[in-house]
Amino acid sequence: MENFMEEKRTFLSHPMTLLVTGFIFTTILGTWISYYVDLSLDQRARTLDKVEQSRKAIQELSTYMYERRVRSELLLSSLKRQAPIEELKVRKLNYDESYVLWNKNI
Repeated sequence: MENFMEEKRTFLSHPMTLLVTGFIFTTILGTWISYYVDLSLDQRARTLDKVEQSRKAIQELSTYMYERRVRSELLLSSLKRQAPIEELKVRKLNYDESYVLWNKNI
């Protein structure tokens, strides 16, 4: 039994055994770190995509709101000052277009 323990100790303390064991643990640790970094980068990319989509949606909503508000103010201005019927028709048509875009895209 003591002979077996001595052989085991000799084998485990041999430089080649230590080298191979170190290589195996380094490979496992390196793979784990690489996986963790890749996972983190993927999550960051998904988060950035969501932020960009949200920013784009807010920008589009703001554009539609601004366009509809301005066209309604122009129509109201024409009505208040009793503008010619042709101007009213054009402004009403412009407002209707913005209203349709608003309802179609919101």
